[in-house]
Amino acid sequence: MNQQTLSYSDKEISGNAFATRLSDLNAQNWNRNKSQKLAKLEGLDLNDEHWAVISFLRSYYLWNGNQLNESQILEALNQHFLKLGGEEYLNKLFNEGVIAQGRRLANIHISKII
Repeated sequence: MNQQTLSYSDKEISGNAFATRLSDLNAQNWNRNKSQKLAKLEGLDLNDEHWAVISFLRSYYLWNGNQLNESQILEALNQHFLKLGGEEYLNKLFNEGVIAQGRRLANIHISKII
């Protein structure tokens, strides 16, 4: 499977905040099978491209937390997947939108725009 990863070299992260978010993610008992079942209920058959986005969202939450709003996360997604078509590419993958459906499948929560 083709996994895309984030570069964390320019991130400032509080050790405590990172540890808390890592603990939160681990406590969810999230796994790919749960996401696969949810995706099927939503009419989506996950492939490597979907998993790359889901992995990005989970990693992005881990490193940035919940303080970022939807537009900031969409911008990060757009930049990360720009070579593949950015936002247009992402919205073709997720029929309910990359933020709404992607975060559900990644089992993370993103703050609403204030």
